[in-house]
Amino acid sequence: MRVIRAFTWAAAVCLLSLPVLMLLFNETPSVSAQTGTPPSSSISSTSGPVSWDFAAVGGGTVTNVGIQDICPPAMCDDHDLTIVLPAPAATFYQTMTASVTFKYTWTSTLPTDLDIFAISPKGADHGPGSPDDTSTGPGEEDLTLTDPIDGVWHVRSVASLAPVPTAAHVVITMTVAPRPTSPLPPPPAPGAPAFIIYPAPNDCVPGQQPPSCIQPSLGSTTAGEHGAGEPSIGVDWATRKVFIQAGNHTLRVTLDDSVSPASAFWEDQRSPFARVSLDPIGFVDDGHFGGPNRLFTSQLNGVTSELSFSDNDGDMWFPTQGSGQPAGVDHQTVGGGPYAFPSPLARTSYPHAIYYCSQDIVTAFCSRSDDGGLTFGPGIPIYTFATTSGVDRPIAPGTCGGLHGHVRVSPDGTVYVPNENCFDSNNVSRPGVAVST
Repeated sequence: MRVIRAFTWAAAVCLLSLPVLMLLFNETPSVSAQTGTPPSSSISSTSGPVSWDFAAVGGGTVTNVGIQDICPPAMCDDHDLTIVLPAPAATFYQTMTASVTFKYTWTSTLPTDLDIFAISPKGADHGPGSPDDTSTGPGEEDLTLTDPIDGVWHVRSVASLAPVPTAAHVVITMTVAPRPTSPLPPPPAPGAPAFIIYPAPNDCVPGQQPPSCIQPSLGSTTAGEHGAGEPSIGVDWATRKVFIQAGNHTLRVTLDDSVSPASAFWEDQRSPFARVSLDPIGFVDDGHFGGPNRLFTSQLNGVTSELSFSDNDGDMWFPTQGSGQPAGVDHQTVGGGPYAFPSPLARTSYPHAIYYCSQDIVTAFCSRSDDGGLTFGPGIPIYTFATTSGVDRPIAPGTCGGLHGHVRVSPDGTVYVPNENCFDSNNVSRPGVAVST
């Protein structure tokens, strides 16, 4: 998933050729060149569909650095859409629900990734649409706003990767319906499993003390629930502490089971080496398969990551190489587990292999660490795309598209990387798994 990312143009456009790169620099106006009032439309539950053509956009930054928020000409095209509700949102959504859907399409002759964003009257970004990938020929993203507020929304067509300026078309529909109601569930049977929600408290302010708040670590971003982008979770099986990784902070939760329901004490144990957060990943090499409960935090940083680990539940952190090379620019994942037989001779006393995988738009790489995550071997491609008759497909049946899930290791050392978009021998897209051999 793309998030608002802050890394440089030079790092992000490494997939483009030098002549194309120079063209993009020469033809892209500065932000200060953006003037004028964008075209506008309105939609309501009775207006019917609304559509328009976006102007051609080109260039791109591959990963999201917030171009949609400033919308510079040539890289971004803007259109204002006024959403009209039958009644003010605060009243309407008490009994009704609304959905505004954007069907955003384009056609390209080169691998292209255009993105659609809808920015609310309050400035919140919604997007990009789905699927957020690269295609040659027909391309499409779909974006749905559920219960949008009324007012003027900025709808923007943005070049994520467009070697040739490419125009797009969008069709918007709006539907309203009564808000469904559900009967209260029956009480659980005696002895049945029960679940309790533990929301993270906000950061402490002067005069506040934990446990009603979280004491932020030095240099940390907001540690509360409002900053929980792309969370992951892990548990130390020895100390029973729970770790929530979101953004560039690591939250440690200690549960007191002497009371019922258990109470939760939250602490910010952010690694001092987690300086940026393009994609956050947390992983605990726990005792399930004999791991030593080493805690890892990874922050994507271009074609590597700022990876560090702790052997005392986040009280002290150690920096690492980050990943093997080559590595991808997006959606990294960290995992670990037992070695497959026979295990490599060149390994340390650390009992498990640690794996780092990431996707690179048209391929994905995995690398292995044999010293507990301190250093990594080379990145190995786990699948690769090729363009055939204008359509991007894996080079052989059984291989998969770019965006993958989280790497996991079985008790016998087999490594698995799941993917929702793999192709069988009949070129039919199905969920699949890349499996180590």
